[in-house]
Amino acid sequence: MSFMKYIRNLLLAGFSHLPSGLKLAVYRALGARIGRDVELGFGSSILTFTGEFRRIRIGDGVVIGEGVRILAGSLDIGAQSQIKNDTRIWGQSAFTLGPDSYIDQECHFDLRRDITIGRESVVSGGCWIYTHMLFHSVLSGAPYRFAPVTVGDRSYLGANVFVLPGVAVGSGAIVGARAVVTKDVGDGRVVAGNPAKEIVPGRAATKALSDQEKQEMVREILDQFLKVYDGRARLIRGWDATEYIVAYNGQPLYYRTRVDDAAPLRDFARSSGKPFTLLSFGIPGPVREYCSGNAICWFDLGDGTRSAKDHGPARVIGRFLEDYGIRLVPVTS
Repeated sequence: MSFMKYIRNLLLAGFSHLPSGLKLAVYRALGARIGRDVELGFGSSILTFTGEFRRIRIGDGVVIGEGVRILAGSLDIGAQSQIKNDTRIWGQSAFTLGPDSYIDQECHFDLRRDITIGRESVVSGGCWIYTHMLFHSVLSGAPYRFAPVTVGDRSYLGANVFVLPGVAVGSGAIVGARAVVTKDVGDGRVVAGNPAKEIVPGRAATKALSDQEKQEMVREILDQFLKVYDGRARLIRGWDATEYIVAYNGQPLYYRTRVDDAAPLRDFARSSGKPFTLLSFGIPGPVREYCSGNAICWFDLGDGTRSAKDHGPARVIGRFLEDYGIRLVPVTS
């Protein structure tokens, strides 16, 4: 290693260990477009291949974990997405990650060509995405390939998946753990193995749920919440036609199948006498405004949004919902 390269690496290492807010302030001063409530973890850094920081765009609420190293021709990370610890994104081309997506720890992205991942997609831990295959000089006649990779919206790559150059993984597709993906995966398909093959031919990975099925799913989630947090959470009122009420550390989590107006919330607030968190489907604007004015956190499971302000129990149930792939975007009423 040359002396200048050693000095450069030393400076980069020092910078990457600065507090998140200070690093982000430097990036913004250099021209990067970075939204609000962004976190850049200890030991993490972002560089562009040309040194032009205006090629960096990071949306609101993005969380980049510890030890993440990024070098890209351009970087575009959508709002509320997460990149976990020790992931490496490296090369001279463009990396695009859609909003509300999740990349788990220790993933590797080879940016010899562009990589695009859609919205609400998950890349599990230890995945590798390659955009080039080259082992010997092309002048010797050795085989080679350079081609971009795309992953559609709401797709899922299981742990330790390998995706080879030129592959397109369709929207809503599921790729099983340790699969080696050598060719395109259609929308909504389920593949696994080496090489990856369709394991449920002609059948989509997801299905449309009825309102009743969604209600049953929420009940199952809340029942599991009670088991996981036994001792801190307790059932106040069991399932009936309209509501299900749980208390966490004494503060209620109030689920209603439907909330057309604020009247039932006023009644519940009077009876409980404590701040609470509302979960429902299709919460109308006036009800959201009422909640915001009365220190009530709300989660709309219909459109995937939640109140911007929260408290302890709301944060706990929010993290628990993420275990089921339900990631809610904070909005201001």
